[in-house]
Amino acid sequence: MPNTPSPASCNTADAKSAVSNCPARQAEIFIVPARYALGEEAITHSSLSPPISTKSQPTALRKLRQGYLYLWHGDGPLRRFAVAQDGLLVEQALDQKVLKLQQGELAGLALDKNHDAWLMHSEAPLSQAAMDTLADSRIRRHRMQRIGLTEVARRLESDHCPALTEADKVIAELTPQARQKAMAYDYGQNGEEYQKATDELGRRMSNEPDLETQQALQSAHISACNWIGGLAQAAHQYPEYRDRPPGDWSAEAWSVTAAEAWLSKARTQAAELHTVFAALDDDPGMLRDLNHAQAKASEREEEWDQQNAFKGLIAGFINSLIKEDGAELAGQINYRYRERDILLSPEEGETLLQAQRELKPLLDEETEVNVHQRHRIGHPAADARIDDIKRREEQVLAPTRTFIPIELHGQLQDVVMHYRAEKARNMTDSKSGAQVAQRVRLDLMQIWIDNVAEPHREWLTSRRDHLLSDSKSLFARQTKSLWYADYLNLDHCNWLAELSLNSLSELCSTPEGVRIAADLLRAPNPSEPFSLLPAGFSPELANFVDSADRANDLLGAFEAENQQAVGALVGKLVGAGKLAWLSGLGGEDKTWGLAVSRLSAAFLELSREHLAPVPAGVKPNNPIQRFPWSVKAYMLSMKLSGNFIIETGQAGFRMTGPAGQALWDWGQQGGQLLQRGLTPLANGLKGLNTYGGALPLAALVLHLFNLADLLQRDAHRQNDGVRGAEQTAETLKVGAALAAVIGNAWSSTGKLEISGSSSPLKITFKAPIITLFGGLTGGLAALASAAELAKLAFDMQRDGAYWRSEHWVRLAHDGGMLGLTGTQAGLGGYATWMALTNRWTTQKAISWFVLRMVPVSWLILLVEAAYFIWNHWFKDTELQNYLDECCWGNEPRWGTTPEGQNRELQALLSLLLRPRIAVESTLSSRQIGNSGNNILIDSCTSRLHLLLPSATPQSQLHLALAAVDQAGRAEDFTLHWLNQAEADWIPAEQGMGLKLSGPVPLLPQGSHWQVRVLYYAPAGMLAGTLNPDNLVIGGKWGLRFLIDGSNITEHVSNEGALPSDSIPAKPMNLAAAFKDKTT
Repeated sequence: MPNTPSPASCNTADAKSAVSNCPARQAEIFIVPARYALGEEAITHSSLSPPISTKSQPTALRKLRQGYLYLWHGDGPLRRFAVAQDGLLVEQALDQKVLKLQQGELAGLALDKNHDAWLMHSEAPLSQAAMDTLADSRIRRHRMQRIGLTEVARRLESDHCPALTEADKVIAELTPQARQKAMAYDYGQNGEEYQKATDELGRRMSNEPDLETQQALQSAHISACNWIGGLAQAAHQYPEYRDRPPGDWSAEAWSVTAAEAWLSKARTQAAELHTVFAALDDDPGMLRDLNHAQAKASEREEEWDQQNAFKGLIAGFINSLIKEDGAELAGQINYRYRERDILLSPEEGETLLQAQRELKPLLDEETEVNVHQRHRIGHPAADARIDDIKRREEQVLAPTRTFIPIELHGQLQDVVMHYRAEKARNMTDSKSGAQVAQRVRLDLMQIWIDNVAEPHREWLTSRRDHLLSDSKSLFARQTKSLWYADYLNLDHCNWLAELSLNSLSELCSTPEGVRIAADLLRAPNPSEPFSLLPAGFSPELANFVDSADRANDLLGAFEAENQQAVGALVGKLVGAGKLAWLSGLGGEDKTWGLAVSRLSAAFLELSREHLAPVPAGVKPNNPIQRFPWSVKAYMLSMKLSGNFIIETGQAGFRMTGPAGQALWDWGQQGGQLLQRGLTPLANGLKGLNTYGGALPLAALVLHLFNLADLLQRDAHRQNDGVRGAEQTAETLKVGAALAAVIGNAWSSTGKLEISGSSSPLKITFKAPIITLFGGLTGGLAALASAAELAKLAFDMQRDGAYWRSEHWVRLAHDGGMLGLTGTQAGLGGYATWMALTNRWTTQKAISWFVLRMVPVSWLILLVEAAYFIWNHWFKDTELQNYLDECCWGNEPRWGTTPEGQNRELQALLSLLLRPRIAVESTLSSRQIGNSGNNILIDSCTSRLHLLLPSATPQSQLHLALAAVDQAGRAEDFTLHWLNQAEADWIPAEQGMGLKLSGPVPLLPQGSHWQVRVLYYAPAGMLAGTLNPDNLVIGGKWGLRFLIDGSNITEHVSNEGALPSDSIPAKPMNLAAAFKDKTT
């Protein structure tokens, strides 16, 4: 808009015709008070100058908020107007009782144009003392907004006073873009209903017989179509506003209709008077908007998290397997060398990684010189090259020597090299690694990160930074914007508490916001109301707690057994009315208490800063001196409101870093390797038990061992289909091996056949030993393979079962063995039958059977050998299976439903944080029978160890320990073990976390232990995507173990109930059990 004077100056005497046409020709100017506020579009107008330059939102004008407008015009006097909820004014007496109005009367004021006016907007009415100060023109210049009416009379506009005709350019809700966004939202919310109404209008028009009525309906239909077409066009132009209205970030709701009604009222009341806006500063309104905008940003973050956070969590875990991270490395080093008081920062971890990256080519060059070039270039030249390489290596390592003890340099280089090698191995096809590149759709995951996650993170970071920057600028102006705050007026204290709650409550949602809040509370200043929040807006109380001379009085108040002493002390400082207000935490709504509680993180930050300069081990004469003034003031106020004693013994503070970063336990595979013993070897020899010297006897021994192991494992729990089929299969394998042993032993005597006769029937028969026992062995082995297939079928019927590639391998193996051993049974049975019926001789039956068993035996050998090789060298690990089946894997398993995501996250937490049980046992012997020669040696559990990956002394653990006798009766020993258990850090070679150890009493023969562990995963609780029942590793029941001597069996949740399930799990105080070895 051209902000130039009209062609003819309104006050020139030589242009009377121009004067008669001047818009400001009347004796009065009509001013419409408005406020500087945040808007959607940037407003550029030469007469507007907002109080600050905002980054989060552009600045525009809006109608006044509910509150008070004070006017000084010409020589006065001061006038007061109440601002109603609709932005209209009602004039009041200066001392009129506070009453919030919903509707007002005046949109503006008609003022003499020959005198300037001074205006200010306040949220609370001014006290008499404050109003008296405004009589001084020098004070008015600083505390009120000058409205240059004389300049408006000359130029039609002046500073802060654009013409009313410019409303669609300066009013936030009425700019063309804001109108279009409002239309887009209207279409998104009501478009379908509008279209239905328009279609119905069209049908009425078509069916209307009366021509005149039809023409009217046609006109209405055309208008409706044009109108809804405009809405649709706006929605197409601003699709992001279909679901959210413009200005949803504002604490004051946006309404185009309300803004238009306000301006319409102004035009009507102004009549022929020239009308301008009077733009006033409204810092509290902007602060409220910024606080609300921060809440909206957090709300959008939560909405985004509900849709995408799970993908981001899994993607972050996958990236942690392959990407080097300084924070993760620093955490591992800090844990490994915790006894050396090493505490590396993420930045120092990154320095170690960068040094290792730069060091690797130098080490390769050194190897090249020593191995390949030394003999070619000679020892002197090679030594010179090596010296130069060593010098460059020292330059590379120099930055690390500032924070690494010299005696640990070599060890830490090995740790860093191992860390980097592990990351690199996870990207290869090595079976010892995670095989991330083969099992994860990295390209799709990276596209999602680049196009969805990163843009959102950048938007959120930028949005919060800008909001906090604007808030910080406005907080710096609180002396000017809140100068009228009266700390002795309880109504003002209530208002300040409500303003603090709605201006500061979202600050502590980010680290930068915590620092801004801490700066606001750092030092009490009566001219800065927010700084007095901890003291309940009582400067006297702030000065008291901040005074070192009154420390003993404050300590006595804290240690008092009742509130009377505190009340007497504070009452002398603030008066009876303020004392009652503080005791009630800020009035009926307890707004002050809520405001203070939302700033807890800022109080902790101030406490940390206050304690930082105190040397370790130094104890002040008065313990209360440990706290900053803001914490002391808050504690004193809380002492007023609650009858409790604050014990000021020797205070202790422990600041912990980001303990949740990559505390993954990678020792599980090592544990599995240690558990591989005779049983897997026996399983690998399945089927290799038909022929060959001592092989059948060895197979019999191994299968007997397997069967005994299974029977012992399942002795204390009911069999289900899986365990029953497994035991049946192993029993049949023992029978097959026994038949092979008997046949082999019998044939080794030189006999070829078994003969016999039946005298009553006068029947004689003979059967070849090899064919008879070969067929019997094959038959029993075939039944064992059928039982293995039944076990596989039962396995798939369990809750949470999922068909993997390993199940195809098991199906192929067991099916193949069923066919091959069935063939052996058929061949042996046929040859035996032919010999029994005297159709073949014994020699022919044996030769026929052996000839045809050669390829069958080789096939059995190949099948078993292939299965053995796959089981030990090609079978996928748990981690590899998870990567295949996760949401970014090649074969997603759990789907995208909330329940599926819960299961997927539970599987990840179980993989990484699964507790492990270990026992110590002692050998015991007992006599069997009365002969004294039969002694049974058995093991008895003497000590129980529980390993909790990633646990800290603050972790949450519940445990149940029961002794179960032969009759299935469970006796609770939980408290017995918890009271004696001690906690210590897991050795770094076994992972990271806590190890609990405690003795258990010896049990009588036939009894065993049952343990239920409910370990609450810290990562799961932080993720926020698990149901309460799934916060425990292993699900609702946690993990259950059966312990018999030195044998440990895990009883998973889908394997049925146990006697110990009736015993409630009890919480364990890990911090109390923990003994810090570094102290």
